[in-house]
Amino acid sequence: LTNLKSLQDIFQWCITYDILSGTQVVRGNEKDIAAVMGIKEKQDSGPDAKLINSLKKSNGQSAGIFPVEAERAFPCFDALLRKSSNSTLFIIDYAESLIPKTLQNASRYIERALAVGLTKWSKDRKIRQSGHLIVLVCRESMSLDSSILDRIFESNQIRIPKPSEARRREYLKKDLPTFCAPVAKATAGLSLKDLKDALLEISPEAKMDDILHSVFSL
Repeated sequence: LTNLKSLQDIFQWCITYDILSGTQVVRGNEKDIAAVMGIKEKQDSGPDAKLINSLKKSNGQSAGIFPVEAERAFPCFDALLRKSSNSTLFIIDYAESLIPKTLQNASRYIERALAVGLTKWSKDRKIRQSGHLIVLVCRESMSLDSSILDRIFESNQIRIPKPSEARRREYLKKDLPTFCAPVAKATAGLSLKDLKDALLEISPEAKMDDILHSVFSL
């Protein structure tokens, strides 16, 4: 999502969602957004919500008012996209976990419903005219269900290349001046976000083995 930060400033509201973190308001007033969604109080009560909120609490995050379970969250997003007059950037992270390539009749109802819902959003003239943008972020586009990828007239794929070894070395130089070169060489295929998450776990006194363990245990 680091690559989307400059895009966020263009929109009045920015919201992200993934099945582990739930709904996050990146830009905009949470109360105003909740009001447009029709949310008045916390609605989640299922086992998935309890697990997710427990994980958020352990990471120091507030459970908040927004629903985390997809079957409760997406009707709220639908209301937001159809009713909001504020231009909204809606980012669905780890989209492949919600609409996987293996989607078929044996899949869960919510997965098939999300594929249909996203298709309808992409064709909705009012959503387009309101200035909203829906972004699906996935690690590999081919891991998404083909019904989404086949909508070439309603969707556009943007490939964000992984950083080169030189770019990784430059990024690591400040925090790992001694080991930036070997760590950059050993981390081919990782994004700068992956490296950033690993650096948070690395102490200044860490040795090379400790650093690589932190990087590849993500």
